[in-house]
Amino acid sequence: MKAVVNSKTFNAKGMSILWVFLFLFIATHAQISNYTFSSSTTAFTAVTGGNLVRSNVGCPPASDQNYVNNAIGFSFIFNGTPYTTVGINSNGFLWFGTGLPSPSESTPLSDNGNLFGSGIIDGVIAPLARNLKPRVISPCGEMRTETSGATGNRVFTVQYLNWRGTSLGANPVYSFQVKLYQTTNNIEIVYGAFSMSGASAGTCQVGVRGASNTDFSNRNISTDWQASSLGAANTATAALSSTAFPTNGLTYTWSPSSFTPCTNPPVAGAAASSADSVCTGVSFNLSLTGNTAGLGQTYQWQSSSDNINFTSISGATNASLSVTETDAMYYRCEISCGGSSATSASKLVRVKKWINCYCSSGATNTADDDIGNVTFGTINNGTANPVSNNTLATQSYTDFTDLPEVTVNQGSSYPLSISQISYGTFYPCWINAFIDFNRDGVFDSYTERVFSAETSTGLGNNTVSSMIDIPTNSSLGNTRMRIVLVEGGSANNSPCSAYSWGETEDYLLNITPALPLNVGALALASPQAGSCFSSSEQVIVTVKNFGSTTLNFANTPMAVTCSVSGTSATTFPTITINTGSLAPFTTQNVLIPNSFNMSSKGNYTFGATATIPGDGNTQNDAMPDQKRNTSTALSLPQTCNFTGYSGTNLSPSFPAWHEASGTTPIGTASHWAAQNNLGAIGNVSARVNLFSN
Repeated sequence: MKAVVNSKTFNAKGMSILWVFLFLFIATHAQISNYTFSSSTTAFTAVTGGNLVRSNVGCPPASDQNYVNNAIGFSFIFNGTPYTTVGINSNGFLWFGTGLPSPSESTPLSDNGNLFGSGIIDGVIAPLARNLKPRVISPCGEMRTETSGATGNRVFTVQYLNWRGTSLGANPVYSFQVKLYQTTNNIEIVYGAFSMSGASAGTCQVGVRGASNTDFSNRNISTDWQASSLGAANTATAALSSTAFPTNGLTYTWSPSSFTPCTNPPVAGAAASSADSVCTGVSFNLSLTGNTAGLGQTYQWQSSSDNINFTSISGATNASLSVTETDAMYYRCEISCGGSSATSASKLVRVKKWINCYCSSGATNTADDDIGNVTFGTINNGTANPVSNNTLATQSYTDFTDLPEVTVNQGSSYPLSISQISYGTFYPCWINAFIDFNRDGVFDSYTERVFSAETSTGLGNNTVSSMIDIPTNSSLGNTRMRIVLVEGGSANNSPCSAYSWGETEDYLLNITPALPLNVGALALASPQAGSCFSSSEQVIVTVKNFGSTTLNFANTPMAVTCSVSGTSATTFPTITINTGSLAPFTTQNVLIPNSFNMSSKGNYTFGATATIPGDGNTQNDAMPDQKRNTSTALSLPQTCNFTGYSGTNLSPSFPAWHEASGTTPIGTASHWAAQNNLGAIGNVSARVNLFSN
């Protein structure tokens, strides 16, 4: 293309004036089909200067990397829009636009949208797109850019030197360049020396595309890179193997053809947005509808808080724009052609409330494991049966915030019960629960993780439960509770991530001030889990004053009930506490009279409640079911070889065993010593000192 020329031409028959405009800018509605392709052989000359984008010092690995805003050194026109910077991905492609592709993107010619990233991708140049990385042994891989040549005829080069595929045999080596030419706006791909000895067969993508994957010009190569053909689909590939690869100096060129001039005066149409309302800091895309476009047209996006006073957005000079906001804004675009301008109708983009802007979480697969039932306060949602082979277990994320909100009180505790169901075979999962107590739209992994437990096979073990405390300093008002079930997983699963199998569910809570009168059973203090149970166990229930006032039991007596189901089902006499007092948010242990016989083998499930007259909240009167198990006594000596122990599953595999760590004992002798009150008061047992390994 030539510089803009304004010339007067007088013909012999009159004084008519002809203005000739040769425009620098190509229309944004240009098509890749306007490019012509040619193949030739030139010399591959390695770039040794310029800018070292990715160093080869020490041969560090650098797979799946984006290198953004690489300066071209001049205004290069790609598919109708001028660019001064370009992005480079380590997987063998360049991109134009304000967006950012996924670092692991490897099929950019066929993938649409923003290539699984963010913002707007205007176009792609793919010299050899596939999973790539630089060599980490000599010769080490590096990436460079260089702008060379005189002004008006400059050339911008991107060089991948000594790179390899991540799955193409033991150690293939290849080098290639992309060259962008200032005056002609040609795109040139030059291949260097390829070492493919022993490489297994694979494919890559070669070509160019526009903002849409329907606007493309790619190459189809089955065996001979010098005899490539135009791809019939955007998924066309080029073969890579020990016998199919580009020869040294093979050059592919795409050259732009003529385009239609813009309309003078232009029609601006209306601004459009990819979203009517957005979360703070989350990018969205602006574009135009009903506008004219063509060679020489320019753009300037503007924003305003009142739809009256507009300010130009710095650098927003393309037909589309990716932007974020913290407050509601109006957007419009001013377009110009041949000295005339027009302004589009504006578009209002609002900001969503924080409660609708939590991070995303969910499974990438619908198979295997799901949340069956969640019971918390007034929530009793879903079903826990059947545990396995449940055809309903196909969810990855479910938003239950449209259910009636659950009211909870500051300082109170509430029983939470969560069950797991599985589409086929039951797999153990970790379940984590989070509550946004400070109502800032963020689930803090440390301060707002309220529960974590692992499910396991066996009758009833698909359900886990615990009491959930609502801190006295929680922010008042609506907030979210999130349940995350992950196959395998851990107690540290993130509230904001994708995972392979499981489900995430969100619920709406309403935190209200502490009630004056509110008590409940909190936990079973005795018998303790994991103990060896006898024929005369003491039953002790821990109760809590969830209210904001001190309880005087002489005026407000408290009734405590306790029962056992399963083996030796029993209902104990109700205990009435009518003396003493209990300060706000404190606990007290209540001894249930009459010892309980737990010597028979089997499962024991304890339940308990605490009530007072005028109790303001009966939802937290009962503690979660507490399970205890008595095994058959075995004659001594007994041995255990820990078959199946992986280093993390001791308790599930061997319920009677517990492990701990500490400093190595001094000395080389191991002596048995008495250890009283281990597991429960009154227990007498022995311990041994283990030294070294």
